Amino acid sequence: MTLKELLWEPTRKGYVQAFRAIVVGGICVVFDFALMNLIRERLGWQEWLCTACGYLLGTIINYVLGLVWLFKMSSSGMNRKAEFGVFCIISAIGFGCNAGMMHLLTDGKDYGWLTFNLIRMGIVAVVFVWTFGARKFLYRKKAE
Repeated sequence: MTLKELLWEPTRKGYVQAFRAIVVGGICVVFDFALMNLIRERLGWQEWLCTACGYLLGTIINYVLGLVWLFKMSSSGMNRKAEFGVFCIISAIGFGCNAGMMHLLTDGKDYGWLTFNLIRMGIVAVVFVWTFGARKFLYRKKAE
């Protein structure tokens, strides 16, 4: 496998898509956590609201990067509006899982910065599996 195949060429190979999803997810997590922590520390908003804002930013970045790199959207056989709708549904389910787990695990307690972020990282890992699996299923028709 060449670097070009790993980084750019369209593929149905699960391990290549997983690698790309981890890179995209990492980029999204950086922005997500930066906004989440900025809002939490500077504005003192509740954890669920900070989490929602960060998740929304990460989702927007994920969609844009998905358009140009991850799954090369519009390869699902759907038109762009339908594809975006399905992406939004997948993201909304992911957000529901994210917010629900965050609420259950933090239960309104005032955790310090490190504990709060470690809890959220665990949740991000679980939600990543859902979103990647759902999007991989959506784009399963893509030709190599």
